[in-house]
Amino acid sequence: MPKVQQYRRQTVQKSSVPKNSIPKPPEMPSEPVKQDKICMAVFTGGLSVSVITLLTSAYFLSQGFTKSLSQSPIDWLNLIGLTVLTVLLGFTLRGLIWASFAGTGMLAAHLKAFHAQEKISRMALKYKKLFPGSTAWAAQGLMGLMANRQQFKELIAFGTAEYETTKKKDQNLAPLCAYVGMAQQVEGDPHAAILWNERALELFEKAMAPIEKVGADTKVPNRDIVDGMIIQYASAYANLGSNYFSVNNYGKAKKNFNLALEQLKKVKDNPQKEMLVRGINEHMHRLKHW
Repeated sequence: MPKVQQYRRQTVQKSSVPKNSIPKPPEMPSEPVKQDKICMAVFTGGLSVSVITLLTSAYFLSQGFTKSLSQSPIDWLNLIGLTVLTVLLGFTLRGLIWASFAGTGMLAAHLKAFHAQEKISRMALKYKKLFPGSTAWAAQGLMGLMANRQQFKELIAFGTAEYETTKKKDQNLAPLCAYVGMAQQVEGDPHAAILWNERALELFEKAMAPIEKVGADTKVPNRDIVDGMIIQYASAYANLGSNYFSVNNYGKAKKNFNLALEQLKKVKDNPQKEMLVRGINEHMHRLKHW
């Protein structure tokens, strides 16, 4: 992956995207609202059930171990069974705790319970080593909140740290890289934005490989989810095209805009698609002689 310094040598000039060109997002409540309280109650309830299950299971398992060890001769068969049961129970409880975090965090995002979403996401990232699944959902949730608050410098610092400390660079990091690329562009550094958007595309490609042949008329389960993934993929191409346009590399800009349009052909018509196509066509009009 090329470094930012290499991009600087290859381009003509540095341009910026003024912050006032970004539409102002709706204001988020300064204090928790009803949705926040509901989500935190669900979260607390899920964790409480997991803790009670853990303590109850530990009590009965300890009784079983004590009984088996006190027999003469020792009941080794029962001990082995209890050991296997303990391991399985540990994995199950670990999964339940993860589900309490991830499930409630996603519920909070759906209900626009921003305070609850932020609190749960930060806790999940703090204890992410304890979870069996990825905590990319938590990082993305926090970055989305930072973007809505226009905290772009904080978003860049947070996203960069998450990327560098995540050992497994898989498709779960694609939206994170796209967020950082967007923030770098808003902050006026299209060269760094190019680097992060190329990282995003590299990771998106892994996620999109199984559904590359899906067309707008193809009947697939969870059509909305598939369309959402394709739009994210197309957005990464469009953002990269915009970044190259900003540094006067019009050939690569046009190439990435065309790749974005090719992906959007696979998506059913919806407002998000129409807005993205309109923005791409505006750039393509400026590039008609290239």
